[in-house]
Amino acid sequence: MKRAKIISTDVPFPSDARLVSPVGMASDTRYVFVREFKCEKKPESATMILCGSDCFDVAINGEAAASYCVRSYAYCRAYEAYDVAEFLREGKNEIAVEYIDGNSPTFRGFICELTVDGERKDLPFWFYDKDRSRTFVSRYVNRGGAEIFDARRLPNMNSIRYGDTYTQTVPLVDLPDCLPFYQSKQREQKISEIHPESARIDGRAAARGGELLTFDFKGGAVMFATLGGGKLTPTNVSGIVSFYVDGKEIPSGSEADIPAGNHVFAAFARGGVCSFDAVGAELSAFKAVYLPPEPRRYVYPWNENRQMYKMPDAATKIIDISAKSGIVPSNAEEIFPAESLWHEILSQKTDENGKADLPELSKGKTVSLPASDERRVITVDCGRERVGFLKVSFETSSPAEATFFTYELITAAGPRKMNEKSCGKIISAGGRCEFTSARLRGFRYVTLTLPAGVEINGFSVSVLETKYGTTDVGAFSSSDEKLDVIYKMSTDTAAVCMLDSYVDCPGYEQNIWVGDAAITGKINAVCFGEREFDARYLDMIAQSMTAGLRTYYRGSNPLYVNDTYLPCACFTTYPDGGIPIWSFTWVLHTLDHFKYYGFDEKTDERLAAVEECLRRAGAHFSDRGLFAPCGAWNLIEWANNDLSPYGEVSANNMMLCGCYTNVSNLFRERGNTKKAAEYSKKAKQLKDAINKYCWSDERRAYVDTVRDEDGYALHLDFCKFKNREPKDFKTYLSASRVSVQTATFAILFDVADGERKAACEKILLDDIARGNYLAGTPAKRTFGAPSESEAPGGVVRIGTPFFMYYALGALYKLGKYDEAMSAIRREWGAMLDDGLKACVETFKNDAGEWGRSIAHAWSAAPAVYLKTEILGVKPVSAGYEKFTVEPHPCGLTHAEGAVPTPYGNIRVKWTVKDGKIDVKVAAPKECERI
Repeated sequence: MKRAKIISTDVPFPSDARLVSPVGMASDTRYVFVREFKCEKKPESATMILCGSDCFDVAINGEAAASYCVRSYAYCRAYEAYDVAEFLREGKNEIAVEYIDGNSPTFRGFICELTVDGERKDLPFWFYDKDRSRTFVSRYVNRGGAEIFDARRLPNMNSIRYGDTYTQTVPLVDLPDCLPFYQSKQREQKISEIHPESARIDGRAAARGGELLTFDFKGGAVMFATLGGGKLTPTNVSGIVSFYVDGKEIPSGSEADIPAGNHVFAAFARGGVCSFDAVGAELSAFKAVYLPPEPRRYVYPWNENRQMYKMPDAATKIIDISAKSGIVPSNAEEIFPAESLWHEILSQKTDENGKADLPELSKGKTVSLPASDERRVITVDCGRERVGFLKVSFETSSPAEATFFTYELITAAGPRKMNEKSCGKIISAGGRCEFTSARLRGFRYVTLTLPAGVEINGFSVSVLETKYGTTDVGAFSSSDEKLDVIYKMSTDTAAVCMLDSYVDCPGYEQNIWVGDAAITGKINAVCFGEREFDARYLDMIAQSMTAGLRTYYRGSNPLYVNDTYLPCACFTTYPDGGIPIWSFTWVLHTLDHFKYYGFDEKTDERLAAVEECLRRAGAHFSDRGLFAPCGAWNLIEWANNDLSPYGEVSANNMMLCGCYTNVSNLFRERGNTKKAAEYSKKAKQLKDAINKYCWSDERRAYVDTVRDEDGYALHLDFCKFKNREPKDFKTYLSASRVSVQTATFAILFDVADGERKAACEKILLDDIARGNYLAGTPAKRTFGAPSESEAPGGVVRIGTPFFMYYALGALYKLGKYDEAMSAIRREWGAMLDDGLKACVETFKNDAGEWGRSIAHAWSAAPAVYLKTEILGVKPVSAGYEKFTVEPHPCGLTHAEGAVPTPYGNIRVKWTVKDGKIDVKVAAPKECERI
């Protein structure tokens, strides 16, 4: 597929560039903009600069030329420069831009600047509005709703020609004065068409037993009348504030018994998807209405009790009237049809009879299906998690509708559906219908429901996989085939989480979480070696400490006014108080970048950003020398830790101590002994404070949070600041917990010595040996002494495969190589045994179900340790200029692989025979093995 090439040399951003503005247009809706210009001859050179608030696609003369999709934020926008000369011709040329606006409050629109043979083509765009064919979509999966494509309305953007219907010239808007731009030079994303590994007809689609009512709304009241009796149960309460039957509020999460007769149901939510299962109830068509909520700011961090939107007075009045009259009033704006698309899809079930394989689809061919009296369901399996654009093609003699949903897992209970953003409808005009989704989706399976009553010819389905073009430079292989598959599963997971930046997962959020990114970044370093990709991400997080963030996001927050906030911990849902461990993880990730990729012209700038982060952390120390921010989201992982948004959290301090130590070592390597001594002193002071206040002699462990009289004073200060009722001192003290997580950090960051280290080792080894992992969240833990179900044996257990990255690191540091290998084989082997092809976000729950995301790079730790500990390759100095090879066979008889360096690959092959290990190493001349 021919695409314009990104220009990697410096291309200045035009100082007078202007924004093509979507003012007055609906957000999350597809629009096409067109521009025409002439060239006197075939151009010899042509440069196009692209930038925007959201993703968009560019076609030149009917050919897909470029896709701007670079995650960057209002405080510093990334632009890309493309060489587009080969797409232009002598005479008339046309550019079409497909843009879906996300309604950013600070920067709306796109920039498309073109220079041809040195001449700036400063011509207007025209707004093409022959009708909108896609609604409620966005490029990213974590925004918008169901995708609807109507082929009767708008042709493919590549077929638009100047002279079609236009409504107006698009207004140009001046750029904000202080908005900085920087050129992204990382390689363009790779696009590959992937055909299904297998496909089948599942049978007919029928209505499910009972009703599942699902709504997606932005906050307000949604109401409908019910007929008959039964039970009404909320099945997705994430967005629900409250719901009512006949004016009586039903407690959140509770069932509502509905007697026979006519009743009025009302629900109010802050936004998002709300689902209700009506079992045994006959439901009339419902009316959905929208009432704007009375604004109440959503309070972060997320481990505080959430303050929801207040029920609007108008909604309360309508509920009261409805309860008395038994009808739904019609004096509010309707925002839904009687049945939503997601409701239609979720209400379907498939007939288990009549399953038939469709091998043609898996070979990239098409199938034809005769007309049927009932809708048919086709399910395709892409083999493993894919991230890209769904492509569906079929031909009918008359207009027809097909629906689809994408998902990651099929269990014994059937397909596990993801969310309303994963579904869509394709409406053909009759004849050939070609659909390519606007949304970048992550999924393994696709289920399509094809219409009844029409013959379907030439049906095909595929994925235009779109991600960064990673290549495993030396795939790990060994005498254990299952271990090799675990390695591949881990690297595949990391690859689908490397889009235009590191993202947590492709299927649910596609969000930048800094803690997740550190693990993906480590996999990148030892398996892929994509230096520019890693650097741009790290610089983007560093730039969050500039004035731009304060200007565009939270200018009134004292942390931002005083420049004491820590680097951004996640986008786009960045909590006000930050996530300290995530910010400290970014520091360690930056130091790893130097270790694996070496120093360059930006090293001093990046190191200065690290020091600025540590300076800001120092502004949050308590009187006794511990890091104690007020209002932070104190998170280690999804487990039942004692973590409040105030106080002296041991894990925060332990990782910060590790940051000081590693920064000291880096300055020493660069010959700056003064700075090295300064940070070494900080590390020792913090280590002493941790051992003085965070250790409990009574419990023989480090506590999660220091709870004593001084800590209680911090609790009182926080409650006063937030206008909350404080806990009494006895209750406050009873909340203290010890955990595997804190014990692990004490080992990893060299806080524990002697008997204390031995005690931490015992806590970690006990959990690893038992495999007694228990997911949870500090937000939902009991405030007070933990129950046995929350902390078996009085110890909070590891909660997710994410924390296994740290647990395995501690085991290797302790020399527990066999224990680490056993854990890898057991935990990741269990994923393989269940037919999974990617690393799962959480372990199985009590019901035997895997966690939410089936492809989550924070869970892909084996890719790191099989290279660094089993193959045994580690850098000693920056860029592997000095390195070691120290394999740990752990029962293997041979292994081989490679790691990337700035100078080429280091290749290693070792064998074990008669208890002796023979190691062969081939390395670039710039790399010295020591």
